[in-house]
Amino acid sequence: MKKLLYISVNSKPEEDSTSKTVARKLIDKIIKYEDSEVDVEEFDVYKEHIPTLTHEYFCGRNTLCNEEDYEELNHRARNEIDRIKVLANQFKEADIYVVASPMWSLFFPAPFKQYLDCVIQNGITIDISERKCKGLLDDKERKFYFVQSSGGDIPVLFKGMLDHSSCYLKDIVKFMGIDKYKEILVDGTGFTKEERRDAIEAAEDEIDAMFKIGKAIDKACEDSKEFMDKMKGYHKKLKKEDGSFTYRAKEDKDEEEPKEKESFTEEEEQEHKAEENNKENESVIKEEEKNHEEVVENDYPVDDTKKEPEEELTDEKMQSYERMESDKVLNEESAKEY
Repeated sequence: MKKLLYISVNSKPEEDSTSKTVARKLIDKIIKYEDSEVDVEEFDVYKEHIPTLTHEYFCGRNTLCNEEDYEELNHRARNEIDRIKVLANQFKEADIYVVASPMWSLFFPAPFKQYLDCVIQNGITIDISERKCKGLLDDKERKFYFVQSSGGDIPVLFKGMLDHSSCYLKDIVKFMGIDKYKEILVDGTGFTKEERRDAIEAAEDEIDAMFKIGKAIDKACEDSKEFMDKMKGYHKKLKKEDGSFTYRAKEDKDEEEPKEKESFTEEEEQEHKAEENNKENESVIKEEEKNHEEVVENDYPVDDTKKEPEEELTDEKMQSYERMESDKVLNEESAKEY
């Protein structure tokens, strides 16, 4: 079961408070959409006692006094220190936080700041020393929702300059270790009932959209995780074999039995080796011949573009060739007679 701490920062009754009305709608949605039961604990800063911090309660920065100094304090001071510890531990035990507050003078009301000063204590919600200062609320998943109402519409461009409460609260929550922070800013409540009603309806629509989108994202993450789990059953199994990696598509596929080595007699084995040697020699000779042909072709390239054109035979050239042939015959006969 998750614990939801609802912190009300408005002295008005819920039906007259815009921030409280929207916060109640938000709590109903949280209970509906959470994956486990939610126990709601309410804390009203205008009704509950919040100690005013004085120096005698502390022995260092955000560090309550030790047991020796505690025993020397009067009864009232000891009660105040005990109350601070109760508030800090109550805040630490929560899983979900909902704060409903109006904007007063560009900030939230003073009692809420006094409450935060009480719950931010060394050794409970933060760890502070000379060398470090960090939050301790990152030990589990926590969610923080801030609902704030304001009479006017604050432009987005001026949010950081005019809305100091949401900026401060976001920073202090992150500092304590709470990563998931959401804010519902109910602006433009105006002066009439109609303006207030319209602002509340707009905030309710924003809450519905926020949870629907969040639910869709969670569903997509679950589907993706389920798909990846299924894929593990079909994933190729990695098998190491002879120093190299081979893959097998199915895990349940039977491994092939190794082939038995053929047996030879000594004479057959010698003939087998001779055949293999002959094959290797033939392949080597062929490879050398091939390389030689490539070298010859590369050393003496044939250029077909430089071939001389064929000679055209005319009547005069034919008569000249005939005379040359007849002279050649006569010369050969004269040589023989000689």
